[in-house]
Amino acid sequence: MAIIILQTTQQIITFTVKKNIMKHLFIIIILLLANICNAQTDTTKRKVFSYSVRAGLNISNRLSVDDYHDPEFSWKHSFNVGVTCDFRKSKHFLGRTGIYYTEKGYNNAEPYPYVTLNYLEMPLLAVFQQPIGRLVKLEMQTGMFFAYGVSGYAKRWDYYRTRNADGSWGEWKEKYYYTPSFKDSEDEKAYFKRFDAGINFGLGVNVWRCYIGGSYDLSLVYDHRANHCGMVNIGYTF
Repeated sequence: MAIIILQTTQQIITFTVKKNIMKHLFIIIILLLANICNAQTDTTKRKVFSYSVRAGLNISNRLSVDDYHDPEFSWKHSFNVGVTCDFRKSKHFLGRTGIYYTEKGYNNAEPYPYVTLNYLEMPLLAVFQQPIGRLVKLEMQTGMFFAYGVSGYAKRWDYYRTRNADGSWGEWKEKYYYTPSFKDSEDEKAYFKRFDAGINFGLGVNVWRCYIGGSYDLSLVYDHRANHCGMVNIGYTF
């Protein structure tokens, strides 16, 4: 009888231990699945492709490379608006491209009061991001930009005189007219080549999905003159 009681007690203890082991194994499996889901969520948050809309202010001027004169130009204030596409390679590095409509130019150039240059611009950038906490990322970008001039004009003034009724010359008067800023052939009198390209670099900060940053374009396409432009942008990433 004692043997039977001992065997029964042993079976109960063995069953209880096995049950506890299975219970703990089940809990462990649940926890592992939860960790896998969290990892997948983190991966989902760090999407390979992301898109954003951006807009901001430009301040641009002309770099003169003429040998015979060096006129003084003043800065032109304008705007830019566009969309970007980021391709993430890792936690810290990504590639960025997009398309912008951006206005550049300069002011106070004799005999032109101002020159306006409107481009469709595509950046090709390498971006380094450094997370600070969960919601904030600092970033640094560098690369190239390529642009195509879609419109633009230079406002010019000239002086003229008319004859009076008695045949004498009247007073000098000013006359304003507009000329195109881009040239499509060598015969057209224009200031800039329609195609532009150069280097771009900048700094920015991302707070959750919002972005604010600044960058600088320097044209490398010279035709006796070149653009350079500083930009301040805000944006939202989807």
